[in-house]
Amino acid sequence: MAVETPINERIKASADPRVLHPLDQLRGTIRRFVLLDGLLAAGLLLVVWFWAGLVFDFGLFRLTGFDWVQDAPAALRAVALVVMLGLLVLVVVTRVLTRVRREFSYPSLALVLEKRFPRLLGDRLITAVELADVNRAAKLGYSAEMIRLTIDEAREAVAQVPVATVFNWWRLRSKAILIGGIVFGAVIVSYLLFALLARTFAPGEFAWRFGDVLSIYTERTLLLKNVPWPRRAHLELVAFPGDDLRVGKEAPPPKIRARAFQYVVAEPVTADRRTGWRPFLWSDLASHSEIYAPRKETPLTVTLNHEEDWRAKDVARAAVVGGPGFPAEKPVSTEIVALNDLAVDEVAERFAPSHPEIAEVLAQLDEVAARPSMSRTFRKLDLPDTVRLYYTGRASGTGPAARFQGRTRGDIPLTREPTGEYVAEVTGLKESVSFTVRAADFRTSAKDITLVPAPALTKLSHLDYQPAYLFHPAPEEAVKPGPDGKRPPPSWTALKGLRQAMPEKDLSLTGEKSVCTVPAGTELVLTAVADKPLKAARLIPKSGRIPGSPKGATAAVPIAPDGDQIVIRFEGEYRVAESVEFDLEFSDPDDVKSTRSVLIQAVEDLTPQVEVAVDILRKVGNSYYCTPRARVPFVKESIIRDDTGLSRVEFQFTVSRVEAQAVVGLQLQALASIWAAAPLVPNIGSVVLPPTGVSLASQLSKGEAKQFAAMPVTAFERAYDALVKDTPSVLRDKLGRPPANPDATDTVKEVKFTNEADVFDLADADALLEAQGKRMLVADSGEIQPRFRVELSVVARDVNIETGPKEARNLDPIRLLVVSEADLLAEITKDEEILIGKFDAALKNLREAEAMLADQTARLAPSTVAPDVLLSARVKADSIIMEVGKAREFTQVVATEYGRLKRETEVNRCNESVPRRYDSAIIKPLEAVLANQFKAAEDGLTGFRDPLGDDRRPDDAAIATARVRLTALISELTRIRAGLGEALSESKLRDELRKIIDNQTLVTRALKRIYDGIQISLFAPTIKPVPPVMLAQGEKKTVKHVIDWNVFDKGEIKVRVEPQAGSEIQGPGELTVKDDKNDFEYEITAGKKAGEFTVKLTPTVGEPVIVKIVVK
Repeated sequence: MAVETPINERIKASADPRVLHPLDQLRGTIRRFVLLDGLLAAGLLLVVWFWAGLVFDFGLFRLTGFDWVQDAPAALRAVALVVMLGLLVLVVVTRVLTRVRREFSYPSLALVLEKRFPRLLGDRLITAVELADVNRAAKLGYSAEMIRLTIDEAREAVAQVPVATVFNWWRLRSKAILIGGIVFGAVIVSYLLFALLARTFAPGEFAWRFGDVLSIYTERTLLLKNVPWPRRAHLELVAFPGDDLRVGKEAPPPKIRARAFQYVVAEPVTADRRTGWRPFLWSDLASHSEIYAPRKETPLTVTLNHEEDWRAKDVARAAVVGGPGFPAEKPVSTEIVALNDLAVDEVAERFAPSHPEIAEVLAQLDEVAARPSMSRTFRKLDLPDTVRLYYTGRASGTGPAARFQGRTRGDIPLTREPTGEYVAEVTGLKESVSFTVRAADFRTSAKDITLVPAPALTKLSHLDYQPAYLFHPAPEEAVKPGPDGKRPPPSWTALKGLRQAMPEKDLSLTGEKSVCTVPAGTELVLTAVADKPLKAARLIPKSGRIPGSPKGATAAVPIAPDGDQIVIRFEGEYRVAESVEFDLEFSDPDDVKSTRSVLIQAVEDLTPQVEVAVDILRKVGNSYYCTPRARVPFVKESIIRDDTGLSRVEFQFTVSRVEAQAVVGLQLQALASIWAAAPLVPNIGSVVLPPTGVSLASQLSKGEAKQFAAMPVTAFERAYDALVKDTPSVLRDKLGRPPANPDATDTVKEVKFTNEADVFDLADADALLEAQGKRMLVADSGEIQPRFRVELSVVARDVNIETGPKEARNLDPIRLLVVSEADLLAEITKDEEILIGKFDAALKNLREAEAMLADQTARLAPSTVAPDVLLSARVKADSIIMEVGKAREFTQVVATEYGRLKRETEVNRCNESVPRRYDSAIIKPLEAVLANQFKAAEDGLTGFRDPLGDDRRPDDAAIATARVRLTALISELTRIRAGLGEALSESKLRDELRKIIDNQTLVTRALKRIYDGIQISLFAPTIKPVPPVMLAQGEKKTVKHVIDWNVFDKGEIKVRVEPQAGSEIQGPGELTVKDDKNDFEYEITAGKKAGEFTVKLTPTVGEPVIVKIVVK
């Protein structure tokens, strides 16, 4: 409100009111004009600001997708609003309040009117106002009458003045028109742009759309609401954990999943959901009546058929057609799916094509979404063609506060999968990043991918419980010795299932995988310790069986960690029976995962190794000759070993009798004579001779059955007896404590034949055979020693009682040909003949040396010898020494070979006179000659040769010494040779005579055996075989045999029927068959046991017959 100035108060007190009234009216008009002008200016500012802001805000969003409500700090909008309000206030204050409150004096107002109406007012109005106080003017010298006259004229003139026309009101109207024009023009331009972009001139739709834009802009700008501009697309991140995805630095690249939605509904903007829209759920159909008013019952579930989700009418049609796999053949299994938990987009994608009721709901929603009035409530958007992920690095920190500080920047396209999701892997990250996923003008809220150190293992250890048999022998039991005074074999089964605790060991964490090697059958506890607390862990099998997983399964098995520890127990049925490889995957509370490959190698208990070879015995062909009492030695390098331990090592052998060469020759002669005597013209011989020949051939070729026996290897028995055996209680105590030295086990892992007693003693073997009723060694000295073939194997068995012991034997059996002592000595005599030849060669060399020495002695007889003679003598002296050296080598060979022959006779336990003769008559004399006479002769010859090397004649003493010593050597060897020849001749003659006698005896016995066999075969009846008999379980059947009586004349025979043991087959036991019938029959009954079995028919005369029985 204006305040009256002193001049106005003075003038108002003295002036004529009729003069001042127009002035007061002018003052009010001025104030109205100024107020209207200021308001129009403020309105113009508001309009320009509104439309410019709208163009900047909405236009910038439509062109670039930048929405400053979401993408700019909230303070920016507040600052912008404050600035605009400040400008508005400034305009109002400067253009309205200041002017309205300004005081206008009456003289100023009078001058305004005089200037506006000069012709009408002249200067009378200002005079009337300033000289309104006539008395005061009179005192100043003015004429009072004149002043009054002027005032009257001014009063009359002012009454005619149109005060309202003083101002330029068009100026105000033009501003108003400008404001209206801006508003109208902006609306028209907006409409034209809408029509151009929408390709439609629908004013009603434009009105709704434009109204929505204005209302949103007003809410955003004036009310500072966080209302975003409506987008053309809508994306939601799938399975993203909050605002921050924490991944390991060395982990596989994170995979970002997003889903685009068409049907969206408006929702209040919150800090968590800033878009103002969310996917429209099927459950929203019931709660949003303004969007969906059901015309019929809304489906809440969908029934899926397992036949590719056919529509109901298709299923019905298929049932009628009844094709393969259709409901006519088998019912279609169904599954009910609830829809309320699904978004409308998911329902539309999965079920709309095959469910018409869902398609009707979607059509109704499409109608609602097409209404302009629903644009701020419910919309149907387009699916984007492209979706990209934009990321930028964060230097430090987490969350939005640290966003956009790093150097990493990039964008990745997302690929649409058949499920409707868009997927991309963010690869190559070196630092933490923030990212948004964009499609069209939509941008998700910024999320973070934080790289954190993956959890790492600081320790990986294993605690083993290995099979007890690897460390301990069978426990000592209080078992009484048997009748033979020997304890029964150790009970290794007492260790079955027992395990030895082992010290805990750490596994290496370097390299691609950690490898743990344990024996098969080990129970193992694997403990992993991480550098941080763990949230989850699981085992991913690669090979073998892991705890908690069926055999052959490939699915991962979860394991609950205990803080920073993971314990994996391979116990019970999950013990390490074979190699196991798996990945140990573990994650921290941020779900950052790490993986460590672990390989548990199961070391199989290997088969024992048997490497033995016979020593000393002579080998003829593929057999070793030995006597029935021989002690078969083995070479010192023979060894039997096992990686874990041996439970038994024994000699296993089979013995079969073989005919002497004379008997074999007799057999061949007999066969040849039979076929040579065949008659050319058919006669009685044509009938008798063939069966007789066949019978004779079978008798000649029939050999005795092999006998089997086994006996322990003393070297193993000795090693095992040296082990410390514990009682069961002490053993259990040891099993619970890890051994101080796990490598020092109480097992026999190696057996060597280093002792003289480590032999295969045929005398002991013969004792075992005697228990079976047969022997190799004849007891009567007058009897002929038969020949036997012994196939010997050294068999070793390990102690693997968990999965079954493994057995091994020498690669090829050792074949022993057991002959008489005479036969063996005859073979040895052949060797002696060869050795005598070498001995004679040695004597020959010595005699040649003696002759050369005599010749050179004669040439050196003169006291003075020519140089050429000395040179020749020196060469001959070297030759003489060389010949003596050859003789020494031959002699050494003879001595060594006789030592071998002596050893051979000793191990064969020949007559003691034979090795004694070798020792006293040959070996010791030869050793004495080698040590004495040969050395003396060589020294004498050296004394003879050395002077010749200096071109000097040897003195007579040296010459004489050389000749005497060489002669003495020859004499001694000649003496030994003479005794050797006589002994050899006697031995050879004796052996030949003995061999002739033995052969004749064997031939006689063979002929008698052949005669007896032929007689039996001609007179014994023959039971003919039958085809296999097929029976069901519990079935009874009669079996019939044909019998050929030949020339049997005893009246009857008995036949014993013996079913196989354990077959449950029942038979008659024994039958009596009379010779007046050519067949016989009997009944057999099958049991409840299926399989193939045999029934043996054994007659009292003749050969047994085997009948095959098959029970189904």
